[in-house]
Amino acid sequence: MSNLLLGLPPNVYRKTASDIVLKFPGVNVIPPRTHQEDHEFMQELFCERTRPCDRYPDIIISPDPEVHGNHKWIEESGYFEEFNSTPQKLSLYLSSYIEPAPCRCVTIIGVIPVIIIFNKNSGVSVSSWSDLYNVAQKGRIVTPPEDTPLPDIYRYYIRKVLGDKAPLVFEKTDHLLYPLDINKAVDEGRYDAGVLIPAFSRNSRLGNIRTCYPAEGIIGLPVAVLQRKGRSKITDGIVDYFLSDEYQEFLSSSGDMIPVSGNVSLPEGITADTTLIWEGWELFEKLMYPDPALIL
Repeated sequence: MSNLLLGLPPNVYRKTASDIVLKFPGVNVIPPRTHQEDHEFMQELFCERTRPCDRYPDIIISPDPEVHGNHKWIEESGYFEEFNSTPQKLSLYLSSYIEPAPCRCVTIIGVIPVIIIFNKNSGVSVSSWSDLYNVAQKGRIVTPPEDTPLPDIYRYYIRKVLGDKAPLVFEKTDHLLYPLDINKAVDEGRYDAGVLIPAFSRNSRLGNIRTCYPAEGIIGLPVAVLQRKGRSKITDGIVDYFLSDEYQEFLSSSGDMIPVSGNVSLPEGITADTTLIWEGWELFEKLMYPDPALIL
């Protein structure tokens, strides 16, 4: 039995897991954990590094900073295979682009966009990240909890955009709810705005949600793939499947994720002119191992 760690958003996880089991008999998709359990597991794998190589999953798919912030160790550990034939530049159709991962043992299957939703009755129209300052003057903002990748990244970019105004936004932001609950809370007016992925912004029970693809750009969370050295041969072809046009189309149309295949259309709300906020892979290293002078 070989193990696949599948760290994908819930809107695409179930079908992906089912398809993998059908297409690759003998591959065990590790059952979903709570966000806190997943966070602790990734910390163990990539920060504590106490496991021998053969106790890592055969294939790891994850957007977590624990992966992106440890590229140097991933390459130097000798635990993971190098990619030779998979795409190394992600043009993503966008006016901005993500440069190749500095680690040859990492490739990317897609990018999770992060956007804003707001309540149409809040009295504040939101068209940019900087508009969250106006929201914070009157109400409250909600993001996913600290056991997810988003809060640290949110704080970093809000500080970049708002500078001295950022502390008020931080004071009025609760890192509390998961995406479905963010949708409900903003729809009901318990929060004026929320930060989440587009798949959970499309519909709202009361019809009060409006979606904002910020003028400064959407934040992107790359989804990485790693293959362990010595992995089971029954996992051959899995990475090619994730990079196939069939699966890339599914990620785009059903998952609202930005595909890496140039043959696949972009998800709703994103065009060739959409800007992707990206400050380089070094950002994840800073988030994982921050300079003591910069407390995020």
